[in-house]
Amino acid sequence: MVSVALPCGDDLPVVAPAPRRPHSAIVKSRARPESACLAKLAVNLASARQANQQAASKAYLRKAAAKKKLEAEAFADQLNVEQTQLKERLITKIEQANARARYLGHNRVYSLLQDFRGEYAIGARQTDDLHVAVLALEVFEREFRRLVSTALVEASSSSAELRRPPADKEAVRLSLVKIMNATTQLAETLDEQLLEMQRKGWNVLAWDHK
Repeated sequence: MVSVALPCGDDLPVVAPAPRRPHSAIVKSRARPESACLAKLAVNLASARQANQQAASKAYLRKAAAKKKLEAEAFADQLNVEQTQLKERLITKIEQANARARYLGHNRVYSLLQDFRGEYAIGARQTDDLHVAVLALEVFEREFRRLVSTALVEASSSSAELRRPPADKEAVRLSLVKIMNATTQLAETLDEQLLEMQRKGWNVLAWDHK
């Protein structure tokens, strides 16, 4: 039998206590899940903010495109209205020019032309000729004014003959017949123009030949 001597008293070994975890380590380990949540939340907020900005940008672009489309449609409508009004004015003036040309005994006939771009011009030809000369609107405007002034001068000259002392009764009769014919022809021409303008809905009193 073997005897084992047990230490006692001062002979017992001294065992150092286990070191305690620092407080900062404990706090840090507890705070780690919260930091991850905050970081994830920040990422989500940034993504949401970016998505909102993109949506707002797309909405702005759609709104700007819609506005531009409406403006383009309004411009096209206004252009069509102006083109229609221009066409009606030109047709009316052409009819007046043809009527005055007949009254003056001219054999020139005017018509409305339009090229492939939609631009208007005036065709002019002699009644016995099929060749059509193309006139710019400015040129036709000058010819129209000249026809109007010539017709007025012709009518004034006819009226002046009535005020001139006649040589005899036959001259008076011939002068009256000539004036009556000229006045009747002019009145018929003006009546035709007035009816045509009223048929097209134009305000005759506001019509401007300038």
